[in-house]
Amino acid sequence: MKNDITAVSERLDRTVHCISVPTGLPVGAVNAYLIKQDGQAVLLDCGPNRKESETALIQGLRTQGVYHYGDLSALILTHGHVDHVGLAGKIQSEGVPVYSHPDVAYWVDAALQGDRYRMDFYQALYTLCDMPEHLQQKAMSEFLFLQQLNDQSVVNGSLIDGDRPDCLPTMNVVEVPGHAQAAIGLWEEATGTFFGGDQLIGRISSNALVEPELGAASGAQAKRTRSLLDYRNNLRRLLELPINVVLAGHGSPVEHPHDLIKQRLLDQERRRDKVWELVRTSPGESAWFYTAQYFPHRMDQPSLILSEILGFLDWLEADGAICSKTVDGVLRFFIE
Repeated sequence: MKNDITAVSERLDRTVHCISVPTGLPVGAVNAYLIKQDGQAVLLDCGPNRKESETALIQGLRTQGVYHYGDLSALILTHGHVDHVGLAGKIQSEGVPVYSHPDVAYWVDAALQGDRYRMDFYQALYTLCDMPEHLQQKAMSEFLFLQQLNDQSVVNGSLIDGDRPDCLPTMNVVEVPGHAQAAIGLWEEATGTFFGGDQLIGRISSNALVEPELGAASGAQAKRTRSLLDYRNNLRRLLELPINVVLAGHGSPVEHPHDLIKQRLLDQERRRDKVWELVRTSPGESAWFYTAQYFPHRMDQPSLILSEILGFLDWLEADGAICSKTVDGVLRFFIE
């Protein structure tokens, strides 16, 4: 017997094919979704600009009768990270319009100089957090490497919360800032299916990456986002939606997603308490000090681990449990 989601999908004349695209990055393969509906062939995310990645994407599309990028009706990007957007320029060059949250333009459009803005921001942030110089160099070299995997494009059409894309009329856009601040998912109410990008992944917890707020005179002057707080708010929002399955940006579909969301929220609370204990026992230290204490075996990913600990420090400060002040150019944290 066909399950309810399959039955409703057939009634909607909608099919979904998942294409696993290797990235060559620690995160592993990314999922690109080919959604066919009402004569439209829409690709959701596309993978990085690497030969191996593009070969896998092309082969996956051909198995579904899409033999050229130009046969696609649209490319929708869930967020601006290179493993999801790197091939967008090549696809767009064959006449395919690109849709996403409007601020994704700062990740994919070279004319907006978003890469320089973020690079200047992170250089200033790493210094403020007292990250050792050799690890700052490692983090920035990784940043430059990732830039090379992005074939620049432009966002032809903006998708914001509540929109219903013309090419996918049964789906609603849901903004989900957190893992990335400019991020969207697609929710299909009729089937309870949520195309979530990296908002909820079964095998790993998504890092709420600290990013610069847009609009400053330069990235070095930009304030940092409180990404973890935004991420938690949006996880709670997803709890309110009747979602049966999440088709994630990485890994297998997430069945019973509400259960996983509750577990993720609980895990975050436990980690917050551990970070608070670090500040309690060693007040007046830098964000990097607490990062190194929490992740002593993860020095190979300095940017990611600093981002995670900053999220918990920001959360504790927002709750009034700790306070921070800059001392001799270094941001330090104290028990309130």
